[in-house]
Amino acid sequence: MNDFAYLCSRKTMKKGLTIGIVAVIAGCVVAFGVHHEMRRTAQMRAALVALQAANQADSVFTTDSLALELVRYYDHPLHFWTTSNDRLMAHYLLGRCYADMGEAPRAIEEYSEAVEQADTTASDCDLRTLRAVYGQMANVFHQQNLPEEEIESNRNYCNLSRHLGDSVGIIIGYSNLIRPYYLLGDTNKVLDITRDAEQMCLSRTDTMSAAWLNVAASYIYILRDQLTTAQKKIDFIRKYAGIFDSQGNLRPGREMFYYTIGLYFENSNKLDSAEYYYRRLLPAKEYEAAYRGLLSVYEKREIADSIGKFARLYADANDAMHRKMSTQAVAQAAKSYQYAHSERRAHINEEKAKNRLQSLYSLSAILLLLSVVSFYFHRRHREELRQKILELSQISSSLTFNQEQLKNARKELDLLSDDRQQLILSKQKEIERLLAVIQKLQDQYTQLKDQDKNLAYYNSIIVKKICSSCDKSSQPSPLSDDEWEQAIDLFYQTFPSFVDFVKSRAKNFSDNEWKIVLLTDMEIKTGDMASLMSITTSRISQLKQQVAHILFDSDSTNSMPFLLKRKLHGNF
Repeated sequence: MNDFAYLCSRKTMKKGLTIGIVAVIAGCVVAFGVHHEMRRTAQMRAALVALQAANQADSVFTTDSLALELVRYYDHPLHFWTTSNDRLMAHYLLGRCYADMGEAPRAIEEYSEAVEQADTTASDCDLRTLRAVYGQMANVFHQQNLPEEEIESNRNYCNLSRHLGDSVGIIIGYSNLIRPYYLLGDTNKVLDITRDAEQMCLSRTDTMSAAWLNVAASYIYILRDQLTTAQKKIDFIRKYAGIFDSQGNLRPGREMFYYTIGLYFENSNKLDSAEYYYRRLLPAKEYEAAYRGLLSVYEKREIADSIGKFARLYADANDAMHRKMSTQAVAQAAKSYQYAHSERRAHINEEKAKNRLQSLYSLSAILLLLSVVSFYFHRRHREELRQKILELSQISSSLTFNQEQLKNARKELDLLSDDRQQLILSKQKEIERLLAVIQKLQDQYTQLKDQDKNLAYYNSIIVKKICSSCDKSSQPSPLSDDEWEQAIDLFYQTFPSFVDFVKSRAKNFSDNEWKIVLLTDMEIKTGDMASLMSITTSRISQLKQQVAHILFDSDSTNSMPFLLKRKLHGNF
């Protein structure tokens, strides 16, 4: 029988040991996975922050490897700890990479995906990054000659700027509408936007931006033969826009404005000046505009030779080629965006389906492992409960013995309590004696005349201590709570009629306000008050204003010492 029990116990031990080993291994695997994922999360967060900093520094991206890795990490369905702001930033940075790499369709696709990730209903939505996405989308649409899409992006940029309360952002987004409406040929809209944006800039005294906004407007006024208005705009631009150097030459990259100036002189019938500015386009390699302007000047001078004919053919050919290339670029870009968007959506849906299946398998395995571990710990709990029952039977047998010991201890405590009671009675008598002495002294203090009370108050130890500490060159030390209580109580006893006056003026007169009254009466300076009360001088000034307003209906603290003295002592 003993051998059988021994064999059963051995089998139970082996089974329990096996389950324990499995549980430990499973726990180690889970712990390792959690630790690895935590390190991975920290690495991805650091990479996201670094790439964001590089973008803010206007770095030019030449590869999409890091940004693409960030998008895959933050888009993973099992990474439930990531936020919509993280996914918004990851797709935005990937779009910036594609924009710098010249891949406009992929850039627009990532910007669109970033917009879809933004949760605008959340209170912590990163609206500034979302606004930056719309701004970058507008730039790409402008480069691809897609004005209607550019208008929509700029309007979203303006709306977000209004929501953020950013007046500069509103001006930037609104003024950027000039470009697409010019491409659409809506010159009336261009002039309206220019006029409104100019007023916004001038209201902020930003004259340079206001002048720069009129570049397109000056050209439109020339075409409309409103030369007086055009001249005013050109002079305004020349003076404030900052695109001319000290010698009056246009800065590099701004040379196309020579064509606008030349066109103004041409329509003003000043052909020599017009030819001069048209020829200044040639060093900047703006050949098409230069030849078009020179051709127009030659025609008005009626120089009909072979050079003029060649110039006309050259300009016509360039215009035709430009129109053809623009039309093809628009159509190709539009098709690319549609195809890229459809392809991207299909790929995302496929990835989500795979990830859902993998998540289901992983969850099933985890649940199975948890079931095994739970069964093992349940059996172990039952065994521990059985052992506890045995232990309780042993505890109950010794309970009687401990109760007897408790009775003996209480008897000894009663003997000690008799001695303790005598000590308490002695102390109570001492307290009663001191209370009688204090009452007698208080009665004597009450019977003093007001003048004697005042003299006793200002010669008390606590008042002298406060005044002497403030007479030193160094700042006084803060008073303790006991010292403040002693000073306020003595003040109450000395000036009871003033206390009643304060209570009639304010039901809740704070401790700090009482301290201000005491220190003001002692003629303590503001800086010393701050040191004594352990608060700032600005808070002292605020408390003084409160006390002056409550007690004397005055908003000025300068007259408060005089009013306080008169209230406390009458006509002193």
